[in-house]
Amino acid sequence: MAAGGSAGAGGSGGHAAPDPALPPGQNFDLSHFALQLPIANGDSVLQIKDLASYTSDYFFTGKDAAMVFWCPVTGATTPNTHYPRSELRELPEGGDWAITGHHRLTVSLKMLQNTPSKGTVIGQIHGNATGGTSEVLKLEWMSNDDIVASVEKDDNPSQQLDHKMGSGYKLNELVSYDFELKDASLTVQVTDTRGTATFTTPYTAASWTRDKYYFKLGAYVQLDTGGSTVGGKVAFYSLAVEHD
Repeated sequence: MAAGGSAGAGGSGGHAAPDPALPPGQNFDLSHFALQLPIANGDSVLQIKDLASYTSDYFFTGKDAAMVFWCPVTGATTPNTHYPRSELRELPEGGDWAITGHHRLTVSLKMLQNTPSKGTVIGQIHGNATGGTSEVLKLEWMSNDDIVASVEKDDNPSQQLDHKMGSGYKLNELVSYDFELKDASLTVQVTDTRGTATFTTPYTAASWTRDKYYFKLGAYVQLDTGGSTVGGKVAFYSLAVEHD
């Protein structure tokens, strides 16, 4: 199964050229995603599943037709985290896949604004914690403009391994990342004008096979202090998801 779409010069994935006058859901194929927002909804946050026409201050189309996520550090949080997010989550009909098989997420983006300390997670592979701890990967754009891939060794949250993908990435410059999980081995690539950084790791703990997983992308800030103008803003220019 393949799902996803892309926006950029000329468009692709069956879409016409992206239009800055349209909501993100009409420039990108978001049919297999829900949007989690930094807006309180009961004891959790507001989640939007029908993204065909949705826009807000936290999720909108930029003047260059990018899909823009804005998340202030003052935003509401989900029950199991201290930090807010404006983030797409792959829905069960597109996600909830085993760590085996072949799964791939490829995007291009610009970091427009970051937090003054810590950073903003721009992509994840996450799970439902059925017999495991659920975090396969977090890709974070740090406040010092490093990009770091964080994984858990042997499905153990107390043994987080941080792998620096590179340093000196620049705000407002186009960067792409690619997550490819094949037969329980993950390869992460981050590319900018200087070249490509690559990180590969296997997932060998038996507990990884008991969970189901999904992709996430957007602006998930790792800071919960500061004013309403402090936060992460990320513009995405292409998005493609593959499962087979």
